[in-house]
Amino acid sequence: STAISDASAPALGRMTTLESLRLADTDITDTTLAALVSLKNLRALTVTGASVTPEGLLPLRRKGVVLHGAPDAP
Repeated sequence: STAISDASAPALGRMTTLESLRLADTDITDTTLAALVSLKNLRALTVTGASVTPEGLLPLRRKGVVLHGAPDAP
């Protein structure tokens, strides 16, 4: 995995112009996903190999973010 973890969530949440984000093979969890919900321009997110849950991804899925490598919806 990479150095990106839940400790990175506040910084990621401030990157308001992000349209696509690849967080594959990182140490993120649903905590980081919660910080990404506020990103108005986010259109695509890759989370392959990250410790995220379908429940944590649901708010992003509802916003229409295309999720790559995501666990199945609840």
